[in-house]
Amino acid sequence: MSNFQYQTRQNPQGGFTTSVVLGEPVPDSVLLASIATRANTTPEITEAVIRALVAEILGCGCGSHFARRFLGILSFQPTSGGSAPSPDGFHNPQDINAGVSISILKELIESWQQTLTLEHMGEVGKLTPVIDSMINQATGALNIYTAGDLMQVRGDNLKFNRSDPAQGIFLTNSADVETHCTVYADIEPQTFTFLIPPGTTGPQTVRMTAFINGSLRSYTYSAQITSA
Repeated sequence: MSNFQYQTRQNPQGGFTTSVVLGEPVPDSVLLASIATRANTTPEITEAVIRALVAEILGCGCGSHFARRFLGILSFQPTSGGSAPSPDGFHNPQDINAGVSISILKELIESWQQTLTLEHMGEVGKLTPVIDSMINQATGALNIYTAGDLMQVRGDNLKFNRSDPAQGIFLTNSADVETHCTVYADIEPQTFTFLIPPGTTGPQTVRMTAFINGSLRSYTYSAQITSA
């Protein structure tokens, strides 16, 4: 089995899609040697045959010839496209985007897929909450709180559901005891206000969690907040 590395990312049409994580390109010499070993021949003969195959496929394209199942491995056919403001706007091969498409047959791809082990390499451009600053609403002090006071949070992607116990602000003290803050006001994408629970003392590590695009995503504030 072989690892097939991929990343997930948001699809502009909605939901998510994937993209392959490319490794290093294979040198010509390595690829030719490997093919020659499979075919029980030499790299020199392998190269000559591959060059002849591509030349022949391009030659077939010149006459609009094609093959649907060449050796039960490949299909190829000439293609065209391009765009012009009027039907008589195509004058050369570049205008019509003349080309030849080559593809491996579907059943071979499906058989190859059965040999793969998928390895998820993470999400590209994954949105998370980001806290830029925390300001005491009573004193205007940055990162300094008093139990029972309101703290304003500023940043990005801060919108969350206050009724969900898994979302919002969580404070963790030096003894690793975590407290979920439950009183909020003015929850907006770039700012919200919350109440420091009564009885809170000492330095606190701040973590925020929000449900974004189908999953809970957390962010830990870069600075601790401390009591006045």
